[in-house]
Amino acid sequence: MLGSRFKIVTTPSPGIRNDCSVISYLAAEALLANDITSGEDQFYERLCHASKGGFGIMVEMTQEACFRAIRAGRSELASRHFANEYESNSSNPDLNIFRSPDWREITSTYDNHK
Repeated sequence: MLGSRFKIVTTPSPGIRNDCSVISYLAAEALLANDITSGEDQFYERLCHASKGGFGIMVEMTQEACFRAIRAGRSELASRHFANEYESNSSNPDLNIFRSPDWREITSTYDNHK
């Protein structure tokens, strides 16, 4: 079961100081290497925009991207996993915040609780 790869964390770990390290932490918990570099075409800003600034949504999106990487047999978490997650759970998948050069103009329609 994929969900059992993550621990339930009730309080933030002292080692997690920002959103960037949360992604690395969750990828490591899922036994994936973090293949996203901080300068990767403004990835972290895109993630924040796609999750509408919601930290919990950002964590959920990261977990779902990890599940996609695992199901695809990958050993690393990459931005394409987030792009695929966004496409699958957006009411307008053609306007993908992770792929569009004009991503700031897109209103996020991501909803993984459909």
